[in-house]
Amino acid sequence: MASATGLQRTLRTLVATSNGAAIDTLLAVLDSPQAAVRVGSARALAARADADSHARLLAALDDKPADVQRAIKNPDAAARLRGPAVAAISGEDAELCQRVCRYAVESEDHELLAAIVDAAIHPDHPAGETLATSAIRLATSLASALSNSEPGSAQAVRQNAARRGALQSLGRAVERFGQHKHQELVDAILLLATVKSPVLRLALRDESHPARDALLDSLHHSQGSAAMELLIGALEDENAPPELLTLAAERCDRPYLQRMFRHVGERPGARVRNNARNIESFAWAKASRVERLVKLNAAEQAAAVRLFNAAKTDPEERKALADLMLTQGAASARVAACESLRRLRGPDVGRLLDVALADISPDVVAAAAGQLRRQSVENGLEKLAGLLDHFSRTVVAAAQRAMGDFSLESYREAYPRLTDEQRRAAGSLVAKADPAAVETIAGGLDNPVVNQRLEALSMIADLQLVGSLVDRVIKAASDSDVGVRAEAARCLGEVETEESLATLHACLDDGSESVKLAAKESLLRLGHPSDEEPAPPLSLDLPTDGIEVPGAGLAEEAP
Repeated sequence: MASATGLQRTLRTLVATSNGAAIDTLLAVLDSPQAAVRVGSARALAARADADSHARLLAALDDKPADVQRAIKNPDAAARLRGPAVAAISGEDAELCQRVCRYAVESEDHELLAAIVDAAIHPDHPAGETLATSAIRLATSLASALSNSEPGSAQAVRQNAARRGALQSLGRAVERFGQHKHQELVDAILLLATVKSPVLRLALRDESHPARDALLDSLHHSQGSAAMELLIGALEDENAPPELLTLAAERCDRPYLQRMFRHVGERPGARVRNNARNIESFAWAKASRVERLVKLNAAEQAAAVRLFNAAKTDPEERKALADLMLTQGAASARVAACESLRRLRGPDVGRLLDVALADISPDVVAAAAGQLRRQSVENGLEKLAGLLDHFSRTVVAAAQRAMGDFSLESYREAYPRLTDEQRRAAGSLVAKADPAAVETIAGGLDNPVVNQRLEALSMIADLQLVGSLVDRVIKAASDSDVGVRAEAARCLGEVETEESLATLHACLDDGSESVKLAAKESLLRLGHPSDEEPAPPLSLDLPTDGIEVPGAGLAEEAP
């Protein structure tokens, strides 16, 4: 403890003295085998008030242990060292400049970024390559720090100030790209700028801009927000340069894809779809990369499918993407895959629809149902009709929409021309396919016009709706019109309830023979013959011995 106290007293003395020999003393022990001594010496040099101490510390840092460099990695020390650091960066001593650049990167002193960029712009700077490399490393570090810092904190305030200063310098670097040709400076501005940056927009719009090609090259890989937003924005810009659309389709790194698909949304807007028509393919949908899509979330997968199918993509690639999503994708992506089959043809489409029809998600089955009538799928109508009995109302509704031509109205028009067998076959489909069938027929039973009530009753059995409307049919059995009562009695032979049987027995007392006959026939069909039904003929087994039977023996006499 005593030695530590003595060390601290000595270091405070060396910090306070104006004697230049203190600098040599402190520098000499930066290589001390004792960590406390070398770390204390570094902090003491940084704490001294003279610029010479700071400059010589910066020059000596490069080959010193890591703990020495960490010792001065704090805002106070960085602020004191910044002046000599800027002087070294802009000076002509290439070795010193390189050492200070390394210090700036390792200490993450983002406020030195502007000075580094300004120095890198000069084409004759002896450490130009080191400056450019240090600029992109610091810009990457600053972008990461900005994304992780708490808004409004002192740290965030400092970082934003460093960003603003860096962007001014980087803007000049883009404008003078023809002089220095450092691609790293273009990469750096994309990491820190926003999509609204006038410097970037001008460089992209002006085909003769010296930095345009470098900027387009950076857009291939840059993880900067501005880079991604520029490409995503191109998908919605009706005047987007063709090169940007091409780049937007070629990038396939996951951060970009996630951001792009989230922005585009599960159902891309009209502008995106219009621009997509100028794109022939997407790199992320190639066979070697398409498996990556199933690692995205559900909304991103669905966006990918719909965006891909809005473009001028190859039909076989569309089928391959639909196949992948129907077997491995999320439910919303499987729905999108079903929709994508709309413009495709071939036996593969039928196979994919069968996969979708067997899906556990009603939404997917419903989407497939919507495609069955559009495609020449074997037994498509039968499959669609089978969905009318599906447990999910979503699927039933989709099947009904797909079978819109199987309406009660069209059935009523064709009814007089159909045979009894055709009426029953078509009627069973119409009753399920037309969601308004029950309500419409029920309305016909209440129609004041006799012929309308008769028509409704004559069709109700063929539609197999007697069970659904049995109470209304029972009511019709007491109608004022004889024909209506008779038709109602015939309909009641389709359903057996206590009420329907009671009504049929009551019809046996009707004053009209036609009503009585209809009631008897219905009771027989239901296995309840009426009491008035004539007894079956008796079969008497009588002896014939001694009784002359006319014609007897003709059988024996016949040749």
